[in-house]
Amino acid sequence: MHLAMSRTTGMSLVTVSAMGLLSGLAGPTQAAPPKPVAPAAAPATAEPAIATPGPAGDYLRRMHDRLHGRWNETFIKTVSATYPAFHPLNNSTREMTVELTIRWDGTVAEATAKKMSGSPEFDRAAIDVARKSAPYPLPPPDVVSDDSYTHVLWTFARDHRGCSAGATVARVDDPLEVSLPRLVQVNRIGEALRRVGDALKAGNETGMDRFARLYLGRNGTDPALNVAASVALAEAGDRGQSARLRQALAWPSAMEQAVRGLRKLGVDICEATRETMTTGKAPTREQAVAAVRFAAREGSDISACLPALSALAADTTQPTAARVSALEAIITLLPGSSRPTVMGLVEDKEPAVRGIAVLASVKKGAGRPEMYRLAPLLHHKSVEVRAAASAGMVRAGGDMALDQLYLLGRETDPRPAQGVAAELAQMHSRSSAEFLGKMLKRNNVAVQTAAARALIA
Repeated sequence: MHLAMSRTTGMSLVTVSAMGLLSGLAGPTQAAPPKPVAPAAAPATAEPAIATPGPAGDYLRRMHDRLHGRWNETFIKTVSATYPAFHPLNNSTREMTVELTIRWDGTVAEATAKKMSGSPEFDRAAIDVARKSAPYPLPPPDVVSDDSYTHVLWTFARDHRGCSAGATVARVDDPLEVSLPRLVQVNRIGEALRRVGDALKAGNETGMDRFARLYLGRNGTDPALNVAASVALAEAGDRGQSARLRQALAWPSAMEQAVRGLRKLGVDICEATRETMTTGKAPTREQAVAAVRFAAREGSDISACLPALSALAADTTQPTAARVSALEAIITLLPGSSRPTVMGLVEDKEPAVRGIAVLASVKKGAGRPEMYRLAPLLHHKSVEVRAAASAGMVRAGGDMALDQLYLLGRETDPRPAQGVAAELAQMHSRSSAEFLGKMLKRNNVAVQTAAARALIA
């Protein structure tokens, strides 16, 4: 029977027994196993380069230098050599994206799965490589988000792309109204413009106006440009420019622009210069007076400046130039209010200040009483006082004062004659013209010039 079965089936007992043994080892009969996935062979093409432009691309390429060895040279080669062809880690279609949060010093604050591969082992390996490749290079400002971290999305692949399957810097930006002031302040103008451009694409046109105001409002290296920018903003109603314009009043090259800007903002120039004029150093005090003069020429009411100007003119501890500047400003700009200050300085010990006060104290056409008051001063030791008294005699007495100016011919200093010529220029009599004619014959160019100008007038 056995022989018959053997002939019938065409198999020997040995063959049947071997099949039974294999069947017993294999266990119950089941469906055929899945077709194994071929292992990732050596890539036919090279790992792609990271082509992101600009500072972000530079930083990602430097990060790649840290990742490449651990992923491509260690993980992938170890998996290929260790696991069978059909193991999940050898599936060439797998890729996984890790979200990295990097601190200022290149260390990793957080590494999480952003997009998983379907293999927990593969995902854990990618996160582990991303963490252990730190510290990364120090992030440049261009890639740091507003939360002070650098956020990177990095894709790891099992195929030839390796650790260059995808890499991007993810931005975590504050709203434009919050981020723009900070970016302009630290001079990250390119980043500020990028965000303004993004806002414009999204239909937000206010960002450009905000940027322009912030850009003009920053302090550059050129004070004149800074002031010009502040004036432009002041004309647009930006009252925040007041402080910078007040400061610019002390700069000779920018003072006039600063005055115009403050006027646009409705700032009282007397209030803006009061502290400097009363407590500042001498050069800044003179500059403050110059600002008041210019503001008056521009049409500002400077009557409120009188107390500060008077205090400066009377302050004997200040340099003569500052005192003279203040006194002349009072006399020329506030003639109706100047007399108390002037009369308080007609006995001042500083000749230049006293001379100006003496002449200013003379009322035009006051006559002989005023001439009698001035006559002793024609012999004063200071030429400034003699010049003021000589001019004052003409102002008070007109033609009848000319006979009293016989000392003028003995003067070697041209200033007394120049003062007299200035007063004669306002007269129209024959006697005054003849007096100027005599002055033309003086052997002094300065006197001749003053006389000629007076005759023309």
